[in-house]
Amino acid sequence: MNNYKSSNYNIFIDKLSENKSLIFNSYFDSYVVLDEQHMDALNNISICDDEKIIADLSSQGLIIKKDFYELNNILINERINKYRDGTLILTIAPSMECNMDCPYCYESRKRGVMSLETEEKLFNWIENIIKNGNFKSLSVTWYGGEPLLKIDTIERLSNKLIPLCADEKINYFSSIVTNGILLNRENSVILKNCKIQFVQVTIDGLKDEHNKRRLLKSNGDSFTTIINNIKENCDIININVRSNIDKENIDEIDKLIDYLFIEQGLMNKIGLYFAPVTDITKGCLFSDTCYSFKEFSEIENYASQRIYDVTRDMKYLFYPSRRVMSCGAVSLNYFVIDHMGNLYKCWNNICVEDKIVGNINDKMNFINEENYKWLSYNLSDNDKCKECEYLPLCMGGCPYFPINGFGNQCDHRIYSCKNYLRLYYQNYLRQKESNYNLNRLITEEGPETIIKLPLSV
Repeated sequence: MNNYKSSNYNIFIDKLSENKSLIFNSYFDSYVVLDEQHMDALNNISICDDEKIIADLSSQGLIIKKDFYELNNILINERINKYRDGTLILTIAPSMECNMDCPYCYESRKRGVMSLETEEKLFNWIENIIKNGNFKSLSVTWYGGEPLLKIDTIERLSNKLIPLCADEKINYFSSIVTNGILLNRENSVILKNCKIQFVQVTIDGLKDEHNKRRLLKSNGDSFTTIINNIKENCDIININVRSNIDKENIDEIDKLIDYLFIEQGLMNKIGLYFAPVTDITKGCLFSDTCYSFKEFSEIENYASQRIYDVTRDMKYLFYPSRRVMSCGAVSLNYFVIDHMGNLYKCWNNICVEDKIVGNINDKMNFINEENYKWLSYNLSDNDKCKECEYLPLCMGGCPYFPINGFGNQCDHRIYSCKNYLRLYYQNYLRQKESNYNLNRLITEEGPETIIKLPLSV
């Protein structure tokens, strides 16, 4: 008799042969090949007396001490991270104006741009929080509307926030979500000088399809402008292309992968990923064209395999890894800020008046019903999630849906998890066959480790 039990978060991926199986542990992020002897021991750990096998399985987190309760640890860590000062996470919209008129956009709300007065108050508000907190980093995402319509605001605020963080000895991270129309060389240089680490740009297919969905208010050709901007500036800033997929443009996936990576020569120069168009409003006019997250997972499986076949590069693919919470929006120090200085807890709620949780003119103690909904969101209330082997990867999914009466929805990548892990194994074999130095723990006896991240409880 030993003092071990199997982890609740062992996920069987594949049977490779008569005596080898692929196993992933979502709590410890370990991914291993087990031989028949180790697999039998894992399935019957309570009667295993082989100390070497017990040590092997324990080192991968596949078995744990009987007095260690993974679920309790997950729930406690979530609460600790929700309320502690670690990173101040801000999404700032300097402009809610936009130069595009996309039919599926949910932002048919108040328009306007940030004034110099609001800009100054916003900096003072951030400075006060940082100086009176115990933060290790500040993370800013520039958002809109179209944020590059107010690149002067981005530049002025960045030129204050960067030295503030340096003086307070905290890290500064920054990114931007833009439609790419104004991502010319001059603006790209400004963004680089503002220490913006990456830029997200949306392309919804090739020229004809994209221009039907991503409409310029001037009725021009947005596709060509965006492609030219990406090609011209991907050498100085990291650009990640997002493609929003629904039933209207599903056939564009193959075309876009080939066009960007092969025809335009952008392989290894940009990122690319596909995301579902999501019905986030109960009256959405395009809900009939949206895929459910589970339906989209099949599309994601196909797209990820296709990208890997073309690039043979794992950097384009999602690797399932443990999260401390479902989304920063449920934490104390996460805010979305509109051009008027109003504060929200979610990007989806920006400029919706009854979703305001405060204003930069207020003190930090925002006691109101809307803020309470987000801060009191409790994973322990969901029995289905607590029993799920994917819980450490998903943490209950996007909280926007249950908080706004849509019910829980699992992250679509959870449905694609096994497929991504199979791709990582394919890549592991390819590298191993080419004598690639994996810098991984690979033993002749015991588990063969595909990917092993540092153990953390």
